[in-house]
Amino acid sequence: MDFTSRISECKLNVRQFLCILCLSIGSLLSFNELALAANVERVQGSSIGCTVKLTGTIVDGDAEKVGAVLKEAYQLEGPVRVCFDSPGGSYLEGLEIAKVNYAPTGVDDGDRCESACFLAFMSGIIDRMEDRVYLADRVMHPRAKVGLHAPSLNVDSGSFSSDELNKAYQIALQTIAELLNLREEQNSYA
Repeated sequence: MDFTSRISECKLNVRQFLCILCLSIGSLLSFNELALAANVERVQGSSIGCTVKLTGTIVDGDAEKVGAVLKEAYQLEGPVRVCFDSPGGSYLEGLEIAKVNYAPTGVDDGDRCESACFLAFMSGIIDRMEDRVYLADRVMHPRAKVGLHAPSLNVDSGSFSSDELNKAYQIALQTIAELLNLREEQNSYA
C-alpha cells in the first residue's frame, strides 16, 4: 500500500471515529435529559392515600405526563391523590402541572417537595360533587419536607443591552402574573 492510500484510509477512519463520537455524545445528552425528567406513575400503599406520584426533577413536558396519568387514574379508580417527591426544577412547568391538576395533592413519608414542586403541590383541590364546591386539599406526612424560596435568576456575568434586560423583566412579570392568575382561579373554587 502506498503512502497516498494510507492517508486516505486514515482520513476515512478519522471520519468514522468522529461520526461515532458525535452519535455517542448526542445519545448521552438525550439520555441525560431523560434521566433528569420526572417519573409520573400510579402507586399504591401510600400512608396518605397517594394514587399518582411524580418523582424527580420537574422539566418541560412533565405537566403533560401528569395530565395523562391523572386521566387514566380517574377512569380506573375512585379517589385520586397526586403526590410529589421532587427537588423542584422548571418554574414554568411547575405552574403547568398546577394548571392540569384538579386532584388533591400530598407529600408522603420521607419525601420532599421543593421549589417548583411546591407550586404544583399547592394546586391540590377536591370537588365536593354533591354541591360542586371546590375545596383546598393538600396533605403532607409529618416526616415529609416542603420548601419554597424567592425566585432567582442565574445569568452569566457580562453586559446586557437594554432590550435584553427589558425582555427578561417582561418574562419575570409574565411568570408572576401566571402565578397570580392561578391563585385567583383557585380562590374562586373555595
